[in-house]
Amino acid sequence: MADIAQDQPDALRRLAFLEVSGPVLLAASTDFASVIEQVAHLVVPALADWCAIDIIEDDGTVRRVAFTGVDVADAETAARLQALLPDSGPTQPMLDALRSGRSLLIPDVQTGLETWQNVEPAHAELVRRLGFRSTIIVPLVARGRTIGIATLSTSTSGRTYGEADLHLAEDLALRAALAVDNARLFEAIGHAEARKSAILESAIDAIVSMDHHGLITDFNPAAERIFGHARGDVIGGRLSETIIPRWLRERHESARERYLETGEAHLIGRRVEMVGMRRDGAEFPIELAVTRVDVPGPPTFTAYIRDITEQKRAEHELFESRERFAQMARTLQESLLPPHLPEVPGVQVAARYRAAGAGNEVGGDFYDVWHTGGDGWAMVMGDVQGKGADAAAVTALARYTLRAAAMQSRRPSRVLAQLNEAILRQRGGDRFCTAVYARVRPSDRGVRITVAIGGHPLPLLLRADGTVEPLGKPGTLLGLLEHVELREEAAELLPGDALVMFTDGVTEARSSEGRVFGEYRLRELLATCAGLEAFVVAERVSQAALELQGGDLRDDVAVLVVRVPA
Repeated sequence: MADIAQDQPDALRRLAFLEVSGPVLLAASTDFASVIEQVAHLVVPALADWCAIDIIEDDGTVRRVAFTGVDVADAETAARLQALLPDSGPTQPMLDALRSGRSLLIPDVQTGLETWQNVEPAHAELVRRLGFRSTIIVPLVARGRTIGIATLSTSTSGRTYGEADLHLAEDLALRAALAVDNARLFEAIGHAEARKSAILESAIDAIVSMDHHGLITDFNPAAERIFGHARGDVIGGRLSETIIPRWLRERHESARERYLETGEAHLIGRRVEMVGMRRDGAEFPIELAVTRVDVPGPPTFTAYIRDITEQKRAEHELFESRERFAQMARTLQESLLPPHLPEVPGVQVAARYRAAGAGNEVGGDFYDVWHTGGDGWAMVMGDVQGKGADAAAVTALARYTLRAAAMQSRRPSRVLAQLNEAILRQRGGDRFCTAVYARVRPSDRGVRITVAIGGHPLPLLLRADGTVEPLGKPGTLLGLLEHVELREEAAELLPGDALVMFTDGVTEARSSEGRVFGEYRLRELLATCAGLEAFVVAERVSQAALELQGGDLRDDVAVLVVRVPA
């Protein structure tokens, strides 16, 4: 390079240099530092006595990556010279070239120093000490983007740069910039590949890549562990024959071919559960997510696979546990309700109970019917606050207290007052309940019912002609206060009449749109039930509450109907 004749015509000299430098840059290393070094050594001493290369970083700062000259014997000396330069950023001429994107020719550096701005005294002193005479500053532009700047200077050679030298430097800069940018891209790709490899190596989930032919192109360590195959044994093998059970392979291949032909995808971009196959043929549950990798050419796919064997085992155990708990809850709930309703002379009695949710919690709704002696009968509808074991304990307390109190008093208000005392004595005011207590006795034309209400929705009288009206006076919740207000009210049920008792799970039933069942809707429904048997009325009421909520009750529903046959 150094023997290019200085007296050759400029065009021949330029052509000779480019013929030599072109192949060198084309064959440049993909290592960024090596490419920079090659560019600097192409320039010195063929075009310059000194060469500095600065690169623009991603954050916009300018970093010097090379500084060499004919008088620098080794890299250590170059580093010492570089250390003499102040860390104040580019000088004014460099900034002008960077901002404009145009090259700059400075025939006389020593004169230019007098007028330049942003030049540290130490920088100017180094320029004088090295005897810089003439300088060319040329931007390095690749793919339409300025990636750096090259500064070429003469000193001991005594040359002064001219326009021909500027053109030659610009031609070289075009080639050098492309080589430098390629090296940076290769470096970035290398870093990305390293990050990808680190992710693949450390991933807990299996990551398996497949080309458009269905052949495995990558198989990470987690995949080796989960499926039992060594990576080297499966790369290039058909994925469907490696990790997919035989009975699913045809479906997999059909889906792949359909996607290639039509673009129709059922799995891509979704997370699904399916079955995988280990090396020994054992099938096991997996969670699968497939993505298409956007690369030039035919599509490739990456599957992220998680072994969910333990998860499924835990889910199964949880399901069985819930089933056992639900069965215990149902058993306990049944023990808190009458196994069957007794036959009451002269009337029809029917009840319906529907538990909220999955039925795996003991609810607080209860009802009961029993003979109190002589011609008297007691009928109760109640609702204990909350659910679970505590609610069950209060429900049991209420049932047995009411039965015991009914043996001592015939007055419904007194029976409920004793229940209030029992709950306060046992629970200390941390639980309450509501209840309707009805005493039923035969009359000349039907039955006479006397009721007392403790914080419960008032029962509704359904007359034979379809008229609906409440029965009873509102009273105090039971289990909160020592002194409660409980009043009695009586009515006579004639043939065709019925009394309907219910819990707030009926009237407070709410649709997904927010519509509440309410007492008004209940009255409208009951008006259509005139003349129907007691069990039909009870079924209609409970079914209406269920349907309004789309079959998913949010609260227990209990209905108790007593009717005098027509």
